[in-house]
This record gives sequence, structure tokens and C-alpha cells, in this order.
Amino acid sequence: FSALSASKLRKAEIDIERSITLLRGSLTLDGAEGGDFKAVLVVIFSPPPESSDARQAAGVIARIKAELPDAEILSLPADPGQTAIDDLSRFLASERRFDEAVILTYNAHFRPAQEGVARLVEESLPRFRVIAMLDPYDAAFFPRAVGLGAAYGFSEGSAQAVARILAGKCKARGGHPVEVIGLEV
Repeated sequence: FSALSASKLRKAEIDIERSITLLRGSLTLDGAEGGDFKAVLVVIFSPPPESSDARQAAGVIARIKAELPDAEILSLPADPGQTAIDDLSRFLASERRFDEAVILTYNAHFRPAQEGVARLVEESLPRFRVIAMLDPYDAAFFPRAVGLGAAYGFSEGSAQAVARILAGKCKARGGHPVEVIGLEV
């Protein structure tokens, strides 16, 4: 039974990996394919505590860290307040320098502060990518990102698949099930 469970688990992981969709540009981090990663910042917007997805937040962070061990990972609330934005601004202005960033959104189309954080990151770093972890419509709010993707779920499995794609271990192959107005610009 445990072997069967393990095979079903692996199939589920493969299915999740195959569902990640490249909406525009590239999701693979610079240097990923040669194994020479640049300094990467990953900003994860965590679900609000009342959300059913909130219990996944720690696992999502752990899966990203496992696949991208050298990345700096910052977790911000889905609705970051001024204090979180000021802290991020100070962090970006500190001695630590990043070559690029990845922003994992959580329903950004309902949460305008996430767009403001993305603009702050964009102004501070040469390149950034955005992956909509829950809803592909988030991608339309980040037209200047060098890569836009959608994961269709805020889960440990989705996070692992996203991190594997960022690391160049696999490609985003999912189909685009909905039209995201604004991506054609």
C-alpha cells in the first residue's frame, strides 16, 4: 500500500508541475541552467489567517527554500501594511544586493498593496518575475516583469513545482485555461 501511495503522490506532483503555465517571458532564473545562480530575492505573499490556504504558508516557504537554498525568502502578508512596505524598502536599500527577484502573488487583483510592493521591487532590482500562485488574473497587474506565470494553487506541491521551474529543473508546460486581459500589451 505504501508503494502505491508513493506512486500516486509522485503522479500528483508531476500533474501539478505540468499545470504551471508560462504566460509571458521566462520563468527560469538567470544562471539557473548553468547552476551559477545570481543573488535572488523571493517575495511570497502569504494568505490571510482566515483563509483556508493559510495553513499551507509554512510548507510553501519550506518547499521554495528546499529547491532554491541560496535565495533570500521574504514572506509578507497578502495585504501588507505600511510597516511591512517600509521594512521591505529598508531591506532593499541595505548592503545586500540582489540580481533579480521573484514575486509569488496571492490574489493580487483583489489586493492593490501587492502591486505597490512589486513596483518597489522593480525600482530596486534589474529584473523580476511574477508567478500568480492562486489566480492567473494577477499577472495582468505586472506588465514590466521579465516573466509571468500561473500556478493555480497556493500549496506545497505548487510551490515545489514553481521552484523547480525557477531553478531550471523543468519547464512550465501548462495550458492557458483563461484569457488574462492586459497580457497582450
